[in-house]
Amino acid sequence: MPSIGFRLVWSVLLLALAAHAGEAEPDPAPVPMLEIGRRDEAPPAPCETCRSSGRMPLKTFKPYVLMEGDDDPPGPEQMLGWSPCPDCALGPKQQAAFEAEMKRQLERRKDYDAFERRMKLAFVDFETRHASGHFQASAAEAREVAFLLDRLDAELRAHLGAEFFGELGPRDLRLLVVENEKAYLQGLGYVRDALNHQSDDPNWYDLAKSAGAFGTRNMTLMRRDLLVPPAGAGLPHMAVFAWARMLIRHLGDGKTPRWFEEGFASLGENLVLGSQQCYSIAYEFNKVDFEPDWNKAAAEAVRQNKAKPWKVLFEADMISMPPLDYQCLFSIVRYLYKRDGAAFAKLVTQFRIGKTAPQALEQAFGVPPEKLELDWKVWVKSGR
Repeated sequence: MPSIGFRLVWSVLLLALAAHAGEAEPDPAPVPMLEIGRRDEAPPAPCETCRSSGRMPLKTFKPYVLMEGDDDPPGPEQMLGWSPCPDCALGPKQQAAFEAEMKRQLERRKDYDAFERRMKLAFVDFETRHASGHFQASAAEAREVAFLLDRLDAELRAHLGAEFFGELGPRDLRLLVVENEKAYLQGLGYVRDALNHQSDDPNWYDLAKSAGAFGTRNMTLMRRDLLVPPAGAGLPHMAVFAWARMLIRHLGDGKTPRWFEEGFASLGENLVLGSQQCYSIAYEFNKVDFEPDWNKAAAEAVRQNKAKPWKVLFEADMISMPPLDYQCLFSIVRYLYKRDGAAFAKLVTQFRIGKTAPQALEQAFGVPPEKLELDWKVWVKSGR
């Protein structure tokens, strides 16, 4: 059996999920509305220029990657994806948000410097619309990861809609890549102390040290020297995997089930890198060897009736999981994503409000989960 397990031994992400998340900025104040029996000011006249939103979307949606040392930042309109409407009464209200983003961009270096002082480490820094990266790696490696994250961001935005990301900003999700064990332990101590991390596993700290990667809802710390060999092959995969896991857990307010987080993280890898090299563990180290083609492995398991039922896979806890379970979770989440982007985005909302997997699936897709499972089996066997 072909194996990429040697590369995967260190490309694992510890499921030690903290309950701390950055608070979203408050929505702009509502526009006064005219009510019967009151003398409130009437709402402004409809604006045809911006359809009364106060925002003018960019005609061409461009990449947003801001690297340390760049002389010309992309600008707030590129980060936000819109500029204030010049013809609308709501324009000034949106101008405030626009100016706040401009100020944040100008002061980003202060934020990075303060973070480095707290960590007592120096990094190559970058940001995308929904990620901050701090790498003890070459500028070229950091730039490669930044553009991969931006590509995945664009893919998700196109398929699921811009509203999928809500008010998420660059500082809400951080990726830290340190060079060696000494820096990793230093960073691990900072993460533990800064987040006051709590876990029901008393051995989580020892497992984090041995795994070489530690993840919370808002931050992932990785050892660069354990993401090889082969040289450089593991870092892009691990960074994309970790960011996708943080993203979906953050958007689900920490309530997305583990099976969904795992499948979505692998989907993120697949969408921009074409393959999967990472997986998550919990409570104990678990070395897993995979068939390189996960779609093929899932299809063969369904044909041979070896794939576990969805209701069993939905109880996945990442403890000593066999390779086929990881591959099936990836296949299920990929199927849901391909089936209906709007329903997939709604599924995350259903998890956020506390629905179980069967409830959330039926509410989002409009059909019972048993029907979705049957459709998935046909879909996966077709090789799509």
